[in-house]
Formats: sequence, structure tokens, C-alpha cells
Amino acid sequence: MSPFADLEVKFNQFENKFKRTEFMSLTTGAHTVRILQPQAKTVPTHFFNNTKTTVLCLGDDCPVCANNKKLISQFPETFRDQRDYVKINYRFFVNVLDKTVAKTCECGKEYKNLAMTICTCGKVLNNPAPLNKVKVMSKGITLRDDLDSIDKAILDNQGTPIGLVNYDVVLMVSGTGRDTKVTPVPRTEANQPVELNGQELFDVEKAYIVVTPAEMLDVQRGISLKDIFSARKAENKSNIIEPIASQEVLDEVNAAVDEIFKQ
Repeated sequence: MSPFADLEVKFNQFENKFKRTEFMSLTTGAHTVRILQPQAKTVPTHFFNNTKTTVLCLGDDCPVCANNKKLISQFPETFRDQRDYVKINYRFFVNVLDKTVAKTCECGKEYKNLAMTICTCGKVLNNPAPLNKVKVMSKGITLRDDLDSIDKAILDNQGTPIGLVNYDVVLMVSGTGRDTKVTPVPRTEANQPVELNGQELFDVEKAYIVVTPAEMLDVQRGISLKDIFSARKAENKSNIIEPIASQEVLDEVNAAVDEIFKQ
């Protein structure tokens, strides 16, 4: 059986279609999940601090990596301090069932802070209950490797890994921002099969943002993804060839051609 942290890296996965992925928010506190896939998908990404945007690294076609190589050559000791240096961050993506007890609102917002009683929309929150909702969990490889260690360490009577998909894991989150720490704690006693109640897993291949090399440079310059995707949509529309004549004229031409062949 392949380990949870099996590394699978793909480049140049350009995709125009977009289906909204619901990500799991790991706020301070305890989160109970059941991992739904035996292996996480790990991909290289770049994070741009000016727009708070993470996009897929494009490998050999990545202009950011090409620039990084130049900076490393020019500033071998201080390249990390250069403004345009953007390191690769490996992130993993995996479907989980979020079983955390939370309050929900009719508008769809969730509150894992059970002290909350009123939603930001003004409505009264429902009573606390397990969410039991399929989401995509995405974090850095530190958490991935910790989960991988748990996956290998929890064995059955024959010495075979039970597998992360067969018991709950509590994620203890502390700190904020770059100081956030996530500690996974296995709950092997919580090993009952889970029911998805008709929910489908998300396609993790579409859970990360993919841009073209030119668009990546735009992101690095500070252009928002909203503007980039709007420009992409407009360009796609401009590439549609419009008829050079009205349908009425085209019908007349076709009728004339038919008449010629009848003769």
C-alpha cells in the first residue's frame, strides 16, 4: 500500500473550467475529520504575498522559477532576501469529512466557535451539531508528513497499517498566520464507517489555481486573479469567429447555389 504522503507532482495542468471547491478552514481549536482518500496529492506552488495568492508552479515553463535561478546565480548568499525571489511551497490536497461540531446558519456560514449565537447576516445560529460535510483539506507538507507517520504507525494485529481512512483524526490548531501549528491526534476508537449521504468528493486536480506563464507574471506584479480571469474570459470570447454576413444573406446565397446546381 502506498503511503499517505506519496509525492505526485504534475505541471502544466491548464484548465479553463472552474468548479468551486470547498476548503476546510483550520482555525484555532480542535477539528475532527475523517480522511476520505488513502493518498494525498502534493503539488508545488508559489505564494505571492502582495496579492495573498497561491498558484501552481509551472515547472520547466515557470517564469518565477527561471527568475529564481538568475537570482541564485547573482546573489548566492542572499538570494532569499531579494524582493523578486518566490520560493516553491509544496502543499497537499485531500478530501476529508469534516465532523467538527459547529453552529450553522441558513445562509450557509459555519461557526466552530460555539460561543457565537448570531451570524454576521443577523440570523440566529442553529444548535451545535457535527458538520459531516465533505471538504478539501490543504496545508503544507509538515502536516502531510505528520499524517503519514500516523498512517504508518497505527497497525492491526497482523502488523499491517490500518489506514487513515479507517479512523478519525483530531487536528489541534494553535497560533495564527505563519506561526500556526497543526498537531494531528489519531482516534482509533472512532473507527465506524462514515456515510457521505449523497455528497461527492471534490476533484483535487481542480482544487488549486492554474495560470499561464504570462498570467503568473501578472500575479507577481500584483494583478488580482479576478482581473486575470476576466481578461482570460474576454480573450476567449474575442477568439470566437462571428459570421461575416447576416443569416438572411447567407440563406439567399445558399438558395442561389442550389439553383445553379439544379440547372
